[in-house]
Amino acid sequence: MDAPPAHQARLGNALLRDVQRGDTRLVARLLDAGAPVNWRGSDERLGWTPLMCAAAGGYRGIGRLLLNRGARLDAKDHDGNSALVWAIWNGKIEMARMLLDFGAELEAKRHDGCTPVMVAASCGMADAVSMLVVRGADLDATAFDGEDAVQICTDERCKQLLCSARRGRRWRRRRALVTWRH
Repeated sequence: MDAPPAHQARLGNALLRDVQRGDTRLVARLLDAGAPVNWRGSDERLGWTPLMCAAAGGYRGIGRLLLNRGARLDAKDHDGNSALVWAIWNGKIEMARMLLDFGAELEAKRHDGCTPVMVAASCGMADAVSMLVVRGADLDATAFDGEDAVQICTDERCKQLLCSARRGRRWRRRRALVTWRH
C-alpha cells in the first residue's frame, strides 16, 4: 500500500535535504522507509531529483545507492539539465564518470540544445572536456543557436583539446574511407 501524499512529500523533501548534506546513512534509511527515489523538489530546487543533488555535490556513494534503487538517469530539471550536466557544471568529474558508467546519455541536450561537452567547454572544464571526448562525445553537435563546443569554449586549453580531438577523428574517418575503398 502506498503512503499518503503528505507522507511521501515529507519523505521526499527529507531525502533531498539529506542528499544535499551528503549523509549516505540517512539517505539509505529514508529509501528503506519508502522515500520516493525520483522525488522532485519544490520550485526552489528547480525540479531537481535526489540524483541531481548527489551529482552536483559529487556524492558518488549516494549516487550509486540512488541508482541501485531506481533513480532515473534521464530525468531533467526545469532547464533540461540532467544529473550528468550538474556533475560536470560543478566539476565533479568522478561523479560524471560514474553516471556514464551507469548509462547516462552522453549526448542528452538541455533546453538550449547544449550537450554535456558543450557545458564543460562553456565552463572551461578541461578535465571534463577530455573525459567526454575520450568517451566519444559528438564534437560536431550544435546548440539551437548554431554554436558548437569550440565556439562556446571559454578556456584555451579546452579549445585546444576540442580542436585536436576533432582533427584526429576526421583523420581516422578519412583513413577508414581510404582503407575501405582499396
